[in-house]
Amino acid sequence: HNENDENIILLGPPGAGKTSAARLIGSRLGLPVFDIDDDHLEPFWKCSVAQKLRDLGDDAFVEAEGEALKEVTKKRTVISLTGSNPLATEAMEIFLRQNPGPVIYLDVKDSDVVARLKAMKVDRIVGQSSKSFEDILKWRRGFYERYYELRVIVPEDLSQSDVGELVLAQYLNYVSNRQIIRESGKYISTRSLQTSQTLSHVALQGLAPDGGLYIPKEIPQFSVGELRRFAELVEDETNESAYSSLAVRILERWIRPSEGLSPQDLRKETENAYKKSDFRFDSPHMAQVTPLQNSNNQHVLELFHGPTASFKDFALQLFPQMFDHFRKTGEVQTDLPTQDTEKRGAGSPYAILVSTSGDTGSATVDGFSSQTSLPVVVLFPAEGVSPVQKAQMITAKSERLHVLSIQDTDFDFCQTALKTLFNDKDFTTHLLHHFNMRISAANSINWGRLLPQIVYHFYGYLRLVANGTIEAGAPLDVCIPTGNFGNILSALYAKKAGLPLGKLLCASNENDVLTQFIKEGRYDIQQRKLIK
Repeated sequence: HNENDENIILLGPPGAGKTSAARLIGSRLGLPVFDIDDDHLEPFWKCSVAQKLRDLGDDAFVEAEGEALKEVTKKRTVISLTGSNPLATEAMEIFLRQNPGPVIYLDVKDSDVVARLKAMKVDRIVGQSSKSFEDILKWRRGFYERYYELRVIVPEDLSQSDVGELVLAQYLNYVSNRQIIRESGKYISTRSLQTSQTLSHVALQGLAPDGGLYIPKEIPQFSVGELRRFAELVEDETNESAYSSLAVRILERWIRPSEGLSPQDLRKETENAYKKSDFRFDSPHMAQVTPLQNSNNQHVLELFHGPTASFKDFALQLFPQMFDHFRKTGEVQTDLPTQDTEKRGAGSPYAILVSTSGDTGSATVDGFSSQTSLPVVVLFPAEGVSPVQKAQMITAKSERLHVLSIQDTDFDFCQTALKTLFNDKDFTTHLLHHFNMRISAANSINWGRLLPQIVYHFYGYLRLVANGTIEAGAPLDVCIPTGNFGNILSALYAKKAGLPLGKLLCASNENDVLTQFIKEGRYDIQQRKLIK
């Protein structure tokens, strides 16, 4: 459970249950427990923490506590931080360098914390002389979120012992996942279940070398208690950061720091992707849930508020940032000889290739041109996109954009053409040797493109929980119009992750090749023509 003498560090507000959780974890894992308040500060100061706070006042106390924190050096220990340790930024950074190990954030509902603090009659909270507990907790949350590697969402009204069990279980799962990632990776091809890859490799490569799609070997699980906590995030209709806050909490369970993207980097990218502005989304909710008039409890999840009015904006405002992050920081696997080191490492140029029947192309063009400096090549059937979608693509202002209209063909031809290029080793090796250029995909064949779409299924469900339409845990049927199956596939993964979706209804118009395949097991695109 533990390597390289690393510690287990618990962080969170006062009253979150850190001390009790630390004792349980230490007992189960056979590790010593070190409470900063009881085992360090009071012996260090030779007085109680409450007395020190009264003597110094808030600001001087935080400074003195930070100086004391710098003196801590531990190995293979469960460390319980104070609720105010993260307020001393410099001291916290020094402490973490001296005491390596995963930082676990106990994210407890504010009202639960306040109830415990009042019941305990706590008198040693920085700021309580001038602020309410509620205001203190709200202000401190930003400090806690700077440092954690693993967030544990604590369901409402959980006992202290149950909090400890929850933290231990999630820590052990975290360590297990980290080991899998380091040894082989979490993603496998649909055509070769034996070969594993890391998320950075999957996002950059797009399609597996055998022509299969990369999918996760394991799927994180969200409990009903966690869903209730998430519903609180989206309950306030004036909160413009609700969607991005939910996205972080969902995606950080799929993406671990050991995969090259920390929760802090993820938060920056989601906040940049999902915000109301002239160039992003035109609604503060990003995705609104609107009841249908005269219907039997039916609602529409509005996914057209992005810059290109496509549901794919939800993926393609975030994925380009993730892609560029992995491009700059991740090690790229290649068939090149080992001596070609300058062409093997991080930071190499990429070109993004995408085939489209309309909305993917315009969303890709907007996302990659506004969020990265990477060139984009788009293929679309000349007669297979709407006039608006075509205009969005061919009028985009970017010197790095190449939009190609393919005559006398359809989307499937464009998609197959790209897959052929990705699997042509002579072509990709030529690009790399002569132009130092790699290619990747932005279609839903790329797991990194599909992953952000899982979030809006959670958001739609949670909005109905927040407004009282359904109870958390109640099943919800979802009907999704689909072309290439990416949208409804993200709903399927959301369901497998614990979102209580009932039936997944795959809707189609007269271009029903996919419907035919599901019903009859026959996939016939040779004789079918696009019906307009």
